[in-house]
Amino acid sequence: MTTRGATLAALLSALGRPSWWILALAGFLVRGGIVVFVVAILITTVACWKGLTSEGGAKGVGVATTESVVISSVGILVTDFICTKLIFRILGW
Repeated sequence: MTTRGATLAALLSALGRPSWWILALAGFLVRGGIVVFVVAILITTVACWKGLTSEGGAKGVGVATTESVVISSVGILVTDFICTKLIFRILGW
C-alpha cells in the first residue's frame, strides 16, 4: 500500500462512517477524470487539425500553433463548463 493509500485508509477508518465530504470527494474525482479525458481529446484533435492543414513553411506553422493554442484554450473553458453542468446534473448536485 502506498503512503497516500495508507493515509487515506487511516483517515477513513478514523471517521467510522462516510461523511458528506467523502461523497463530494468521490464526485469531484469522477468529474475530474472525465473532464481530463475530454480536454485531452480536444487538445490533440485541434493541434492535429491545425498542424496538418498548415501552409507556408515556418511562418505557417507558427500561425497554426498560435491558432491551435487559442482554440484549445477557449475550448477548454467551454468544455469544462459543459462537463461540470452535465456531471453535477447527473449526480444531483
